[in-house]
Amino acid sequence: MKDLYAKHDRKTGKKVLEIDTFFIDDTPVCMSWYGCKDHKREACQFLLQRQFGTILVCGLNGDDIHQIHDNIKRVPDECPLHREEMK
Repeated sequence: MKDLYAKHDRKTGKKVLEIDTFFIDDTPVCMSWYGCKDHKREACQFLLQRQFGTILVCGLNGDDIHQIHDNIKRVPDECPLHREEMK
């Protein structure tokens, strides 16, 4: 079989993303504001949903986002966006 990529030039590059992180009372969260007609939604750009929106999921590492006692969506323990800030 012929290698389709062999005849093309290839190179590797890097991009740096700037991601907003959110906190409620110093607790790192995936969503700090659901949003309304007067305010923009404040949520991590990797925040996903499954099971018809009933379960929030981290799109970066695939973990379910568990709720703490007051229903604030706390970031997963291994969140790479907050790892350095939580130490």
